[in-house]
Amino acid sequence: MVCSMADDQSLNKLERYIQLMYEAHSTGPGVLPTYLAINKSDLENQTLTTEQVEEFVKKYQVCGYFETSAKTGDNVELMFRTLIIDTFNRDHNLTELWTRIANGENIAKSNGKNKCLVC
Repeated sequence: MVCSMADDQSLNKLERYIQLMYEAHSTGPGVLPTYLAINKSDLENQTLTTEQVEEFVKKYQVCGYFETSAKTGDNVELMFRTLIIDTFNRDHNLTELWTRIANGENIAKSNGKNKCLVC
């Protein structure tokens, strides 16, 4: 989920989308690995406060948040890496996965076109 440091109402706009996400997956807060990207961290005129963000994170049991900048790239890669690792940790036994990779096992599955770890 993405909101803007320059818009203190952006968290309010996200509330509907997070509810739709939970409805679509028939889950509630804390089940899906969800992170908040607070974009435009490079701007000086930030109106969104840390208190607002932390309240939102607590209310919706978001795993965490990253202050990011699409302009500078700050924390963007870190956020995606964290989401990927968290998703795999929830869905797979990473210790087993890394052991299989270290032993040279081909863990990629093919759908006839591309290979990836999970499809």
